[in-house]
Amino acid sequence: MRYSSLWPVVVVFCAFLALGAGAATAQAPENVEERLPAPEPAARDKEPAYLDRLRPGPPVPAVEDDEQLDRFVLTAVAITGANAIPPERFAPLYDDLLAQYVTIDDVAALADAITGLYREKGYFLSRAIVPAQNPASGVLKIEIAEGYIADVEFEDGAPAAVRKRLIDVMKERPLRLSTLERKLALIGDLPGMTVASSKIEPQLDDFARHRLIVKIKQDRIEGSIYADNRGTKDAGPHQAYVSLSANSALTTGDQLTAGLFFIPASPDELALVRIAYATPIGGGGLALNTEAMTSSFKAGGPRAAEEVESRTTRLRVGLSYPLIRRRKLALLASAGLQGRNFEEERMDAVRFEDRIRSVYASMTLRKAHLDGVTSVSAEATRGLNILGASTTGLLSRPDATAEFTKFNAEFGRLQTVSQKISVYASVAGQYALDPLLASEEFSLGGARYGRAYDYSEFKGEDGVAANVELRYGGPAVAEFLKSYQFYGFYDYGAVWNDNVPPQFEKLDLSSAGGGLRLNFSNDLHFNAELAKPLDGAPFTQGDQSWRGFFNLSKSF
Repeated sequence: MRYSSLWPVVVVFCAFLALGAGAATAQAPENVEERLPAPEPAARDKEPAYLDRLRPGPPVPAVEDDEQLDRFVLTAVAITGANAIPPERFAPLYDDLLAQYVTIDDVAALADAITGLYREKGYFLSRAIVPAQNPASGVLKIEIAEGYIADVEFEDGAPAAVRKRLIDVMKERPLRLSTLERKLALIGDLPGMTVASSKIEPQLDDFARHRLIVKIKQDRIEGSIYADNRGTKDAGPHQAYVSLSANSALTTGDQLTAGLFFIPASPDELALVRIAYATPIGGGGLALNTEAMTSSFKAGGPRAAEEVESRTTRLRVGLSYPLIRRRKLALLASAGLQGRNFEEERMDAVRFEDRIRSVYASMTLRKAHLDGVTSVSAEATRGLNILGASTTGLLSRPDATAEFTKFNAEFGRLQTVSQKISVYASVAGQYALDPLLASEEFSLGGARYGRAYDYSEFKGEDGVAANVELRYGGPAVAEFLKSYQFYGFYDYGAVWNDNVPPQFEKLDLSSAGGGLRLNFSNDLHFNAELAKPLDGAPFTQGDQSWRGFFNLSKSF
């Protein structure tokens, strides 16, 4: 963590605050967390490079140089050392050679085919070896070296809990590539942990034995600063988020995070405090995730005279487990409980008060293939009538209660077209079986879908949204600039509501635009965007003219 590298943020942030912003609408304050920065579903292009180096060292000749194997009649094949794969599974590989003259090249090809069968089953360190022998009887002897990790070496050391997790790979004999990939990836998934390098060295005195050499890098403190101009006239328009995380704070692999979202020019208009704690349970990838968040809103600008105020509190606790964690494929399952209280007042009188208690279960899939990355997520949520949940009284929607069932899904694909051209597309949707309170509705507008509109421009019980973005960019030649990216986008979204006047049963919007993203060498990121509303003017803007947005972030 280099504090001296923060000075560019201070300079640009001050300039940012001095700039103006276009007209904006009043965002529903019960969904303030929508304003927090979040990566797109398929943001990462590929896994860390160390996972590409999980291969054995220099190959060992499958056949020892033996003139006696140059030409003989093969009558049988004797295979020893095969435990993971039954010897009879190898018979189809040499049946056509029996009772035939074979050469040393035929023998080498057979050994390679047996090795290939092991590799197909994932035993990437195993191989077939033909020792020196006299094949006068016609019986060919083949030895199987079922590869495993006999020793793990940590360059520069590693925490004891991390060492234990990786040493577990020595228990699997023979070792599968999927097992080693999972162990290394799970270590890399721990907050602040990075597998900086790894390599495998064979031990030439025993072809089955290998040494794994790993270098672990650990960052104990991480943080980020983010700012944009997507606020509203009621609370904004400039807004900022500061987050700080302590990694391995209480135990190896945990993370304690504190975040503050606020309006720099008028902190009393909107403030959100977020505290989160995540900790691993055991060494298999199971994790406990908790989060507490509270926010307060006090309308400013043209609505200040209305004296609108609101307060939101949300608690969330859950478990997550990676069902699959490999180099190019990950499947994460999560489930838990959450509660939300939302209260809004006007002129010191309560307008409504929602109390929601719910359970959720979700699955997230991420797969790298065909020069791109696909991400798919699905979540089911059920509202429960427990712990004081709202069923009657002053509610944000008169036809809804805290008892509901809804389903959410999102698909994202980042596709590389050429060295500098890529396409990103995503689709999200929600379907509800029951009327929903305001905070559970599907919303359009903001940085993801409906980018020329403000957050929660339209909301509904059911909804769908799509976005497509064409990108052009690559590494920069300037020393201070790592990369650049020009992009153009189009998005569309629609929401549906029941028990409303016909003109509000379906609401949709679309927008288009483009921008420039810059990634600087000191982990400073800047994005400037122009967006045009295509389906009606934003709520208070009054026309469909172009709007300008930008965001600035710094990680350390």
